[in-house]
Amino acid sequence: MRSKERTGQPMTSRERAVKRVWVDLRQWLGSDVTGVGGIDLSQPAAGGLVRWIRTTGGWVGVCNVVVTMTDGTTAKFGDQLVPARALRPWSHHEPDGG
Repeated sequence: MRSKERTGQPMTSRERAVKRVWVDLRQWLGSDVTGVGGIDLSQPAAGGLVRWIRTTGGWVGVCNVVVTMTDGTTAKFGDQLVPARALRPWSHHEPDGG
């Protein structure tokens, strides 16, 4: 594999500038249940905001999100539409302010 390729695709087409954000999974998925489809909703997920899209219902972010599953593993979901209300800027502190 050449240095500018990953899984056969040039990195320039796969990598995009992103802004780090926290994703409130309960706001995003709209659920008060402890786990939806095996996703742990008890903590925010780390995300990368790729861009904003204005819709008739408000602003949504196009995000890549890394969620923790209920079994402790993680899964990455790319190019997800996340409502603005579920996003907040990432800081060097933990999501709970600690």
